Order: sequence, then C-alpha cells, then structure tokens
Amino acid sequence: MLSYIYIYIITNHNEKGHLMIEDKTFLDTKQLAERWRRSPRTIEGWRNKKIGPDYLNLNGKIVYDIEEILNAEEEAKVSHGAR
Repeated sequence: MLSYIYIYIITNHNEKGHLMIEDKTFLDTKQLAERWRRSPRTIEGWRNKKIGPDYLNLNGKIVYDIEEILNAEEEAKVSHGAR
C-alpha cells in the first residue's frame, strides 16, 4: 500500500501580501518505482539521464509531484478509438 508524502509549499504572495501555501502530494523514488513496476535504480537512472518525470530535490530528498505522474500516465495512454 502506497502512502503519499504531503508537503506544504509557499508559492508566492497574494494581492494583499499574504503568503500563499499550496498543499501538494508527492511520491518518493521507491513509491514511484512500485507504482510503475520498475526498480528504484531504473527511476534513478532515468533521472540521471534527464528522462522521465520532473522532480524536486528537497534537501536531498527526491520527490515527484503526483500531478506530474498522472499527466505522464495519461500521455502514455494508447487509444484504439471507438469500438
């Protein structure tokens, strides 16, 4: 069972000067590997070759935005049209 990483990101200031905090969900390398049925080393290799999904490096912790992962999965979908 996957457990997600939740991170609050301070994105900017709004028009009143208040900080905007965005609640985002992330997967770490191991979780992404499990989701895509690949080894963590494969995911790391893709990252080193600059292929695969974008990621964040937060003080040495590599995480992938779940929205990026869902977009990559949607783009990889092969449709055979109407049946």
